[in-house]
Amino acid sequence: MPVSAFILAGEASGDRLAAQLMAAASDVFPGISWFGIGGAKMQKAGLASLGDMDSLSIIGFGEALASFTTLSRLADRLIAEIIARQPEYVFTVDSKGFSLRFAKRLRKALAGNRYQPKLIHMVAPTVWAWGAWRAKKFGQYFDHIFCLFPFEPAYFSALPVKAVFVGHPDSDGQCRPFPDKGGEMHILLLPGSRAGEIARHLPVMLEAASRLIQKNSAIKFSLPLLPHLHSQATEILKKSETGQTIDLTALPASQAFKEAHFMIACSGTVTLEAAIAGVPGVVIYHLSLANRIFAKYFYKPATPVLPDIILDSHFYPFLLPPHLDAENITALTEQAIGDIEHRNKQGKKMSEQLISVLSPDGKKYAERLKTALQTLS
Repeated sequence: MPVSAFILAGEASGDRLAAQLMAAASDVFPGISWFGIGGAKMQKAGLASLGDMDSLSIIGFGEALASFTTLSRLADRLIAEIIARQPEYVFTVDSKGFSLRFAKRLRKALAGNRYQPKLIHMVAPTVWAWGAWRAKKFGQYFDHIFCLFPFEPAYFSALPVKAVFVGHPDSDGQCRPFPDKGGEMHILLLPGSRAGEIARHLPVMLEAASRLIQKNSAIKFSLPLLPHLHSQATEILKKSETGQTIDLTALPASQAFKEAHFMIACSGTVTLEAAIAGVPGVVIYHLSLANRIFAKYFYKPATPVLPDIILDSHFYPFLLPPHLDAENITALTEQAIGDIEHRNKQGKKMSEQLISVLSPDGKKYAERLKTALQTLS
């Protein structure tokens, strides 16, 4: 008899991971049906959607507090659907803060009930960045955790939760060929995949682009964004003196990287994809004062850039407030593109190292994912 499953994801990267999880599960559980919250990729994979994925795209401590009531009501509605439909499996993908509170609330609602689904979370909490206390909380409410990085399961070894390394889909990628040295310099602007990130990052990126064009009119800028973000980006581009020269495209970043010399990017999973493609760049992220104070006392790594955290390296220079401005972005970009051949060679080496770390057994991501799913049945 076909099984059913609930699944939720709250942002573009989670939508991608969840859709790949759903595809792998269809081979392990033929005829499986899905309901929950997700984006376009998950819906294409067969999700019966119960709401807007963007409602879970919360950035930082301050926004989480401001959205508490809305998220609480959403959790109650989703739990009611789960109890009514009784799926065999409940998956949460990334959106770690909401996922943890949701699992805790679901466990409480099901206390003493004969119906007890298996709870699986994908994308382990970043205990290596924020502290081991996060592992204990996830271990208390989830049955399984699918980890993207090979060093993560060890953090959960003393807990009852079953943590397994499934790998990262970007490890299936490869370093791009070096772009043509004789052509114009092509720089990608990657302000993020959330509306809030675009509002905060795109204006300062455009100001930096304007400064760079004034010094070198041959530089080409592209802005690859998901289609649903184009209207917001267009309004911001209209207000910039450089806006008309920016190529706004729906081309996936993975494709855009193939012809890019450089990027100015928002910190996030896109930096890992860029690093595996071997694309050098400057990384930025705007933090509110509350989030800066929180990060100062609780965030452990010396960099917010994911590939540098994984390899304990310093390939990508980064800017956070109060140093995040167009002048500093311009200076770091000019310094890097002035020695672009050397940066490309460093990028190729980094790509090889990342693929080795993220795929130590040489298997494809989908293979490891299916193996992990088979342990659920």
